[in-house]
Amino acid sequence: MPTQKATPAPIGFRNLLKNAMESQGLTNRKLADLTNISPAFISRLLSGQRGVPTNEVIARLENALQLEPKQLLYEAGRIDRAVQTVLQKPGAPLLMRTLAPLSAADFLKVQQVADDLARKHRQTSIK
Repeated sequence: MPTQKATPAPIGFRNLLKNAMESQGLTNRKLADLTNISPAFISRLLSGQRGVPTNEVIARLENALQLEPKQLLYEAGRIDRAVQTVLQKPGAPLLMRTLAPLSAADFLKVQQVADDLARKHRQTSIK
């Protein structure tokens, strides 16, 4: 019976992990100590011999590497529950296609409007 070959973690995930380690001067051993993950696991992850770890392990890596929350998760090809909830709403795919061509400045304006609406919604749900 043939064994199934593991699918390596995406290159963006591995590059972000490697670059974050290098920028902080962390070895596999030091990152392992900070995350309670074996150095061998980290080595296999970086070399592409290991697939994407669990979300809990990804969160420990993000925390130890002081990355933005969910940055490694995104590079792993996963999305968090809040994003899943939004994407399930009617019109979400159209909204995403509409946002895609925006410049960085225009996208920031949309984010500010969304933040204002979310803040307003939180205030009305508290009352």
